[in-house]
Amino acid sequence: MPAIRSLALVLCTLLLLAAPARAQDSAALASSLELGRLLNYTVSVSTEVNQAIGAETRAQQSSHVANASFRVVATDVEGIAQLEVTFERIGITLVENNVPTVTAVAVRDLDTGEAESNAATELASTLLDCTVRFLLTDDRTLEYQSGFEPFLQAAAGAEDLDPGFVGIFAPDRFTQVVAPIFDADGAAKVNVSQGLAWQTQDSIGLGAAGVFDITDNWRVSEFGDDAVTYEGTGDLTLRKPEGEDPARPDVNVNQFEITTNAVFDRADEKLATRTRTMSLGTTFTLGDNTLRQTQQTVVSITPFDG
Repeated sequence: MPAIRSLALVLCTLLLLAAPARAQDSAALASSLELGRLLNYTVSVSTEVNQAIGAETRAQQSSHVANASFRVVATDVEGIAQLEVTFERIGITLVENNVPTVTAVAVRDLDTGEAESNAATELASTLLDCTVRFLLTDDRTLEYQSGFEPFLQAAAGAEDLDPGFVGIFAPDRFTQVVAPIFDADGAAKVNVSQGLAWQTQDSIGLGAAGVFDITDNWRVSEFGDDAVTYEGTGDLTLRKPEGEDPARPDVNVNQFEITTNAVFDRADEKLATRTRTMSLGTTFTLGDNTLRQTQQTVVSITPFDG
């Protein structure tokens, strides 16, 4: 069963072409990146996973929340920007079969009385000392540079650490989660207008079991002078590897739905809110063993007062 459970963990991290627009009543949804600009967002990812292997069942919930401050520290004439991210508050909660296994709350301002006092909070507190650096390219691609290393080193040295603890604070995962702040799901690169539709694509590798191809279909549902609302729905295709391999789990998708709702603040030139919900039902079969799994993940980005 380790092979099936390991593959199932990949799914728990799944999160993640435009027609010409009229010049009149159109705009690119690109956050302003003047030198020194500060953008404060609460980034939250919550996941619920239910698994069944025969009569054995398992339920897991996780929540990772960060109050993150993004500051533009350098720009150039070609539109490339350097960003630094620091954390004001970290919250990590892990629950298994309705029993909390990890509760960590680390805050920079200890006067709030919010911080927990335990080993998990001590580990989470190392994130408050991290300065995470990104490069934002001229086509609004966010590229991780450095900064999570002190936290990752501390996590690697922690005894009996739950594998779900790191969560979104792995460099590739955090980059994926916060990228819409700067690329607006592709709408930062084109002029959008009322009703405009476009697509974005992504692929998620499942190791030897295949690849998930995800296509998000976006549409501007409301274009106003002060704000633009856009929505997305996703389609999923499972590409299975060719040939037979008795050591390879067979994966089938029973249910899939992704919806995204976002608002871009035109007046302040920044993402106002974004919520993305993914529901996924899968079956893994390896020999005589079958694992059935359902998962729901909610990713939200909202501003906070810093």
